[in-house]
Amino acid sequence: MGLLAAVVLVMLTLGLGANLVFLYRDGVERGEAQVLALRDGAREQAAAAVSRIDLLLSGLTEGLALRPEVERWGDAGIHALLVRQRALLPMVRGIIVTNEAGRLTHDSEAAIPANMDLSDRDYVRALRADPQSGLYIGEPVRGRTSGRWFISMSRRFTDQQGAFKGVVTAVVDPVALGTVFSPFLPGAGGELEVLRDDGRVLLHLPDFERFMGAARGHQSFFRDVLAAAPSGSIRVAGSTEESVYRLEGGEAGLFFTWATVPGSPLLVTVSASYDGLLRSWWQVLPYHLGAIACIILVILALVLKVHRQIRHLNGLIVALSNREAALVAARRSSEEANRAKTLFLANMSHELRTPLNAIIGFSDMLANGIHGALADRQQDYARDINLSALHLLDLINDILDVAKIESGGYLLHERPCNLAAIIRAAERMLGPRVREKGLVMDTVCVDGEAWVMADERAMQQVLLNLLSNAVKFTPEGGRITVSLGLNEGGGMVLVVGDTGPGIPAEHLALVLEPFYQVGEVETRSHEGTGLGLPLAKALVEKHEGALRLDSQPGQGTRVSVTLPAARVLPPQRPPVEAKP
Repeated sequence: MGLLAAVVLVMLTLGLGANLVFLYRDGVERGEAQVLALRDGAREQAAAAVSRIDLLLSGLTEGLALRPEVERWGDAGIHALLVRQRALLPMVRGIIVTNEAGRLTHDSEAAIPANMDLSDRDYVRALRADPQSGLYIGEPVRGRTSGRWFISMSRRFTDQQGAFKGVVTAVVDPVALGTVFSPFLPGAGGELEVLRDDGRVLLHLPDFERFMGAARGHQSFFRDVLAAAPSGSIRVAGSTEESVYRLEGGEAGLFFTWATVPGSPLLVTVSASYDGLLRSWWQVLPYHLGAIACIILVILALVLKVHRQIRHLNGLIVALSNREAALVAARRSSEEANRAKTLFLANMSHELRTPLNAIIGFSDMLANGIHGALADRQQDYARDINLSALHLLDLINDILDVAKIESGGYLLHERPCNLAAIIRAAERMLGPRVREKGLVMDTVCVDGEAWVMADERAMQQVLLNLLSNAVKFTPEGGRITVSLGLNEGGGMVLVVGDTGPGIPAEHLALVLEPFYQVGEVETRSHEGTGLGLPLAKALVEKHEGALRLDSQPGQGTRVSVTLPAARVLPPQRPPVEAKP
């Protein structure tokens, strides 16, 4: 039992552990999929922002090429145009125009622009040197007047002859840009970066101030991983700022993804710590462990309870086995005693019938005066001896029949017999006793003949026993009815009823046992041995039939004998009358 409990606990623990591992891996996969979705969203947002700014700058450069007043410093019309255009994009802090020499000539944020030389800015140098360049995204720098960080996005413009006339620059506010990209920042421990393709950081969330303008291009991670493929994702350990490397084994600290922005020299990276991705898993882990502990305790309690029950059942099984053995021994002893009783009764019956036959014969001779006439008193004594001997012989025959039936030695001698004739013969035999008590006997038989395949002597014995009981227990002036007919199933039914005192319900089953009689010996008013009904029942059952007893005190008794339909025969010719 202990081994079984251990196996159950181990299997349960393994199952729950496997479930935790599944939940862990599922959490990792879901988290990584979420980070990838955020990266794709950030890339699309970057592409849209760059496209809108580039479209704005393209329109301005084409318009300024057609307006000669652009060369006038602080022209009011140009200023108004720049203000209107800047209002179209909330992330753009301002729009400035520098001439071919790099001097600031127009500023959307100041009607009178500052007298400032911007020729050293990277966007001015790059666009002046490359006539074919399109949108140029400059390095993040601090404004010379405001001191705040900004990202420049610029386009060169020319006059109608194609000569370089200056640069139009959109000053992008990192704070506003961070607001645009903040929905794509993973939860706790997540980072988002927008870089140029040379590794210069344009935006880092969170804490953009710390990483603004940082250079990644010299790092091996940038060269070997980010620059090697337009998009991808890896599990890394460490920080994206320093000592970043790909893990070949073990647990990863970060899930890092990147993708280039189509149509621009930008790169978007999104990373998240696995602790952050699995935060919900870590939060439910104690509950899972608690549940595992509770389940294990419950199983231990159940195993202990089952173990106790098994021990109790084992004790019951042993007790029942001992009891069964005792019952088997008692049954064998009872069977042996019953066989001994049956053998004794059979032997005694045979031993008693021999002298009884002699007594019956001699007493009959004396009563009939065969060897000389006797005085009247002597003749009465001889008749009493003869009647008593005949009564004792009937008793011995009943005992012998019961013994034979119980031992299985009673054999039926079956042949077609007419139950109606047997009834008529029994009425003739019992007629004197019926008339002596002033009883009325009614016989109801649907047909004059009722043929069955049976042992005629046994059927006579059954009917005589039933009618004798009815005559014996029915008071003077009472009525006895005998009916014979077929039931719905085709079986033959014989019913003997009387108007006697009836039998209490608690005695109905007992009177069908041998030698049982209702009432104490001292108080019984009728003689008998208690073998009439049991013998009749046994003989009927030998014919595959059934005997049923119905009785209520004060309402008489009704005995029904039913023989199966298989024993019912068609009328026989000539009819055979049963002899009494």
